[in-house]
Amino acid sequence: MRSIELALAGGWKVLYTGILFGAGMPIIYALAMRALVLGSTTGVDDQGKPTTRLSPAGKALAALLLAVIALAVILGITIIAASGFGKIVVFDGGLPSITDK
Repeated sequence: MRSIELALAGGWKVLYTGILFGAGMPIIYALAMRALVLGSTTGVDDQGKPTTRLSPAGKALAALLLAVIALAVILGITIIAASGFGKIVVFDGGLPSITDK
């Protein structure tokens, strides 16, 4: 009976990670694109073409969210590369570090 409990506990970890990286990154990207136009203004220039001015706060929030995505990609590549060299990535103290298996 203990083996079923352990299998379900491991399954939840896989499901959580899959949701985080599988659906979480596109959601964060969509939020970054939405934040980019947050507080923007639209007008018409001298030639009659519509122009949009983005707000600095929207740009900053979008940059922050895109930085989170970039860090997640870098972490994923680091984990894959470390396992190829026979090492693992551990999160002692909150920051990732590469150690021997």
